This record gives sequence, C-alpha cells and structure tokens, in this order.
Amino acid sequence: MSLKKMLEDHILWLNGKGGERADLHGADLRGADLQGVNLRGVNFQRANLQGTYLRSADLQDADIRNADIRGCIIA
Repeated sequence: MSLKKMLEDHILWLNGKGGERADLHGADLRGADLQGVNLRGVNFQRANLQGTYLRSADLQDADIRNADIRGCIIA
C-alpha cells in the first residue's frame, strides 16, 4: 500500500469513518515531506525518519520509540 493511501485511510480511522490506523513500524521515510499532515497516533516505531519534513504535522500520541529522527525538520 502506498504511503499516501495509508495516510488517507488513517484520516478516515481518526474520524471514525472506517479506514485503519497507519502502521509505519520500521518504514524507511528518509526525506519524506509530511508537512502539515495529521499523524496523530501513527506507529513510527523503529522507522527511519532522517531528514523528514514534519513542519506543522500533528504528532500527538504518535509512537516514535526507537525511530531515527536525526535531522527531522519540525520548525
């Protein structure tokens, strides 16, 4: 499943309209542009988020345990 589709399903899940919680456990998201994306509750455990653009992203309750967040752009 593509990242875009997974995040669309995640938004549906957040809004109680079906879909499912995004599970990006172990995903390689180096350099991904996730600016302004609603990532509440996403599982990022052990994901590679090096250099990912997260400016204005909603990371409330996201699980980033053991994720590599070096160089993330959040401000």
